[in-house]
Amino acid sequence: VALAYDRGSFLKAVQAALTVVPHPLLAWLNPPIFLIILLPFALLPPVLSWLAWSLAGVVLVTVAVRVIVPRWGAVLAVLVAPASLVNLGFGQNGAITASLLALGLEWLDRRPIAAGLCFGAMTFKPQFGLVLPVLLAATGRWRCFSAAAGMAIALGALSVALFGVEPWRAFVASLESNAALVLHPPPWAVVKLQSIVVALLRAGVPETIAWTIHGLVALAALGIAFRLWRLPGDAAPEARAVATMAAAFLATPYVLAYDAVALGMAGVFLARAAMRQGTRPGEQLLVVLAVALPLLLLFSTVYLAVPIGWIVMSGLALRRGFGIAAPVARP
Repeated sequence: VALAYDRGSFLKAVQAALTVVPHPLLAWLNPPIFLIILLPFALLPPVLSWLAWSLAGVVLVTVAVRVIVPRWGAVLAVLVAPASLVNLGFGQNGAITASLLALGLEWLDRRPIAAGLCFGAMTFKPQFGLVLPVLLAATGRWRCFSAAAGMAIALGALSVALFGVEPWRAFVASLESNAALVLHPPPWAVVKLQSIVVALLRAGVPETIAWTIHGLVALAALGIAFRLWRLPGDAAPEARAVATMAAAFLATPYVLAYDAVALGMAGVFLARAAMRQGTRPGEQLLVVLAVALPLLLLFSTVYLAVPIGWIVMSGLALRRGFGIAAPVARP
């Protein structure tokens, strides 16, 4: 299993399994926890595996959206969003990330243990773990924090039991070279990589300045989320969820276009808030624009398409959470 983190061995395995020549920069990046999720699919032939994987992602998104807003129209809106179609086309895991994050935020106060289990399961994408532990600890949500930590530890232990400790050593050893690839990607990869620091580095901004701007935006998003988390649990749950998603995705330097499936989930949270409290001026248009921004990546290289979408979502969450604009009643 540890050979997955050796790029040469991984490329040979991909070529043998799919009978295609993979791109030479293709690499296995996820920690061994992800292999637990993939193991059942690996027992199937490649085509059936892809179909089963895709169907599983659709089912998970459907469940998550229905928990938030029990309307099939909302499910369809998320599934046909540009990022969802990109995720489906790549056969990627953005649907899992978005669904676990959305369910965790939905259950945060009503079912803190379940929420923590969702957050803990997200450790197969550790780059999105920069914000949640800080917010959980800073607001004293220790039951959720403990459940998340316990889930992460259990998954790590299970991966060792199944595959041994060598994959973890190989994963840690691969981090430096993979980080260099992510932060300084070749031109073809910038369409997929969608973080602020990567966009600035690709545009020729000096590294110190790029990281400073990225950090300031991340801290601003985290500050908005923290302020909303400090409100009573039932005061603005949708705004809190959207702000947290935005902070999680703006904080990490490693985020890809297909991870933006979560933009659709954020739109569902704001739609539910509008059902309860009425719409805000321009809110519906801004939500549609934010969710649609990944569509630009199909036609041109837009360095900040997804980050701009999350900045818009963060602003909408702040406005709704603190009532900066008066609501407009829906007919």
